[in-house]
Amino acid sequence: MNAPDNIARLEHRALRIEEAMDLRDRSDRDWREGTLKLAIELAGARADHGDNDRAFGEWLSKRFGARAPAATNRAVLVRWGQDPDQARALLEKTDSRSLQGIDQMFSSVRKQKRGRPPRHNKVEATAEALKEETGELPTPTELAHAAGVHRRNADNALRVARAVEEAVAESEAKAEAAEAALIASVKFTKAQDHHVEVVVRRHLKEVEKERKAWLAKFWEQVTQKANESCEKRFPHLQERENAAFRKEEYWQNMINKHKPIFTEQEFSDIRMCLHPDNSASKEKREHAFHTFNIMKLQLTGKK
Repeated sequence: MNAPDNIARLEHRALRIEEAMDLRDRSDRDWREGTLKLAIELAGARADHGDNDRAFGEWLSKRFGARAPAATNRAVLVRWGQDPDQARALLEKTDSRSLQGIDQMFSSVRKQKRGRPPRHNKVEATAEALKEETGELPTPTELAHAAGVHRRNADNALRVARAVEEAVAESEAKAEAAEAALIASVKFTKAQDHHVEVVVRRHLKEVEKERKAWLAKFWEQVTQKANESCEKRFPHLQERENAAFRKEEYWQNMINKHKPIFTEQEFSDIRMCLHPDNSASKEKREHAFHTFNIMKLQLTGKK
């Protein structure tokens, strides 16, 4: 899920968390239902944070301030939200409002419900180890050879392993479908939708600002490293560049920076004085002489 979708999803959850908090404060009867809804939404929000409890806690504090549940109560509610059926059963059996007290009963029931985890026999353990290495279950022949058992035993172990995989996949699919149905069933008012859009746009602006700052810092570091590397490999490069610029400026001045050396009138006077049938006046000869003489540097490169 991309960042905008996750931001919108969290904001939707935040609105439902606010509704659950308001429901808890109405009456003792509503306290149970509000607490259960709050637990479900908190568990979902924690999962949306990638199970990062610190980021989850910072989001709650920033979004709800003093109304955010304390860390210990938050942990209790998240546990309840992960097993809402068991939580509902316990909440309906008690008049207590102590989350910690109810949670002790909740944890005790869950332990009894789970019981001792079944031990895997040698063949099943070998099948799991091979799957971790290759990413898929081995064939019966491969498992029989690796575990040192008859192929029939390997077949039985693989049937158990596949059944477990299918059960886990089915359970995950049902959980995803239930969550999708819950999200699809939620209806928001136009004001709430507008509020979500405003929050998303604000977060996107913050993300874009951080992105630009990161890029600016990145290119600053790249430029610095490039300059350091260039200075190391070509220690006198800047001096040579400066000398080249000065030399170019010198030659540009010598050729008058590609501008015409003479005006049309100056050229006409000099040509007239150089013509075999010279009939130029004294004034034109003097003008031609001075004009030609001051261009000695541009024409010969010498003063």
